[in-house]
Amino acid sequence: MSEPLLLTPHGVAFDPWFVGNTVNILGQPGGGFPVEATTCRPLKAGPCSATVGVSLVRPGRVLVQSATAGLQEAVNVAQLHGGGVVEITPRWQGSTSEIASITLPSSVFILDSRGSTGGELYGASRDGTPTLLPSHFAAAGGTEPPGARSISLSAFPGADLGQRITAAAAALGESGEIVVSSPGEIRSPVSLCPHCTLQINAPVTLAAPIALSDGDTVRGNLESAPLTAAIPSEPAVPTALITGRAVTDVSVEDLMVTAPDGKENDVLLTCLACKGVTVTGNLVLNAGIVSLGSTAPGADQTPNPQYPNVNSSTENSEILISNNIGYGPATQINNAIQLGYSNNAVISGNTLQRYASGVEWWGGDACAGNCAGVWSGNGAAGNPRKVSNLSISNNAVYDVTKGSIWGSMGSDVTVSNNVAYGSRDVCIDTEGGDNVTFSDNDVQGAANFQIAAYWLEKNVAIVRNTIYSSHAGWQPMVEVRNPMQTAYDDGPLKIVGNTFVCGDPAFPCAMGTTGGAVDSTEISDNTLDDTTIDATSNNLNEVVIHANQLLFDRPANAPFDAIQVSGASEMPTSTGFRPAYVEISDNKVAFARSEPPGTIAISVSQGDYNSTSLTEIANNVIKGRLGVAIQTVRDSGNPGIVPVFEISGNILQWGTFQGINENGDSQVQFFNNRFKSGQTWPPT
Repeated sequence: MSEPLLLTPHGVAFDPWFVGNTVNILGQPGGGFPVEATTCRPLKAGPCSATVGVSLVRPGRVLVQSATAGLQEAVNVAQLHGGGVVEITPRWQGSTSEIASITLPSSVFILDSRGSTGGELYGASRDGTPTLLPSHFAAAGGTEPPGARSISLSAFPGADLGQRITAAAAALGESGEIVVSSPGEIRSPVSLCPHCTLQINAPVTLAAPIALSDGDTVRGNLESAPLTAAIPSEPAVPTALITGRAVTDVSVEDLMVTAPDGKENDVLLTCLACKGVTVTGNLVLNAGIVSLGSTAPGADQTPNPQYPNVNSSTENSEILISNNIGYGPATQINNAIQLGYSNNAVISGNTLQRYASGVEWWGGDACAGNCAGVWSGNGAAGNPRKVSNLSISNNAVYDVTKGSIWGSMGSDVTVSNNVAYGSRDVCIDTEGGDNVTFSDNDVQGAANFQIAAYWLEKNVAIVRNTIYSSHAGWQPMVEVRNPMQTAYDDGPLKIVGNTFVCGDPAFPCAMGTTGGAVDSTEISDNTLDDTTIDATSNNLNEVVIHANQLLFDRPANAPFDAIQVSGASEMPTSTGFRPAYVEISDNKVAFARSEPPGTIAISVSQGDYNSTSLTEIANNVIKGRLGVAIQTVRDSGNPGIVPVFEISGNILQWGTFQGINENGDSQVQFFNNRFKSGQTWPPT
């Protein structure tokens, strides 16, 4: 079945939205859906659509244009398709009270683009009632003060459009609109008046930056008014076309911006210590879109781990970056959207391609010592996290050299309903995060890990994602590494309800966690196609692997363990130590074909040196012809430790039990295990 794919408001005219290519649809497993028809044009803006051979695609954006009805219906459609933004256009004749009367799920935002404010964003409260997010989310910076007026540039002669705009802004004083209606070149830096709108309705060359004041808006007219960047590059820092410092309630919207390919480090907007930033509906070619604060390692810091140069007066807050299209330079040196030391941000509905990173947040350094051989970090477990309350949803990120969506030292971060495809490093990654959730994302094509959590993590949930990898080897699809964590204070790790698909023709991929202290790990309700579960951290404490379905439907070129756990160890507590515990229960492991000798369905190694650990292997169903179905390994260097393995209620089609290095030092207990034929397992 084919269904039109609704794109971002001004169209997506980059690969792969052309006939003959394939696209990956958010929430649709498998990927590689053919484009059957399209109205998109290469590197051109304007409304466009594509039709692909899949049903129930997620639109990400729904327009409400009917008379007074349709708002609840549009919200329902967006929810059915996985969430997104419902925009109320000026053609809708409903009232604000009607907005408050509907039921709004947490996955859907309402953007009311009517009226002088240019946009008010609603989110769901806990009871499902739409609640207006703070007024600084309004696209034009809130209601203009009384007496707002327009001024004509014709009253200010001269060839330099920059000088003429600055003179017009000075004449307005405060509040008003400046309209550029004929082509020109901005040669001198522009300083806008407070609460003013610069409306660009004609082609403009920008050879000097535009500086924002409180309440300012810079608005374009897309194809009819392209903005060409011509500011000399500064190699060490982003070259900003529009700048703000310590300003409030500013907006950049509907601009079409082109920088010459090869002119590196251009970015549409930079802002430092800004409160209330809206960047929406822009089309940006060969440049970054937004840079808030600094995200370079070591920047805005000293070796003091508390980052004394970063405080409430230098942080950015109340940010909306939505429905932009970005296509970076061939060098891919730019980041598309970067948030340095920022809080209360919504990043939604953006399409980003050909960058270093798609979306990046930086709230401090999570790494100590030598970090990937690049810089000497100053991370520590007690450091503050200078990015907080960040929502990244319904974005599509393609072809990056670093992380598609990633960040360092953030708290309360949600990354949901995004497409991340084609990274030469990792697709989705958190470093040093606290209370981070990755949910309902479609992820594939990373050279290393599809999803990763590194360094000083706490409370990480990886849920309901569709994850595809075409290579096996040491790079698991999910990698959790906490080598700097010495105490078990990092909260639980949950990998729940995901779909893993391996495309390697010769060997299964791995969904694994390795390295560092994790006090509790839950891996449950996942579906794994030719993908193993590999929980081999040195410092796991409680590990529960429950109700997963693993299917291996092609023969591998070497033996493997379908479920493997090792390295569980005791946990220090305020009253002593908590012994390690491993539970592997209610999983279904099926081998559709004969695998190489030495392949094992479930293997657990207990190696705690100081305390006796307990492993329960219970109520699993193992199908397929195997030499060894379940294996236990006693691996403690302390001969006085007696690991305990309880194996109960398992049903097997084939295979026997193997105990390694027991030497009378393990307790392996069998209860009510059997073959499918009804015979007791293991055979006596």
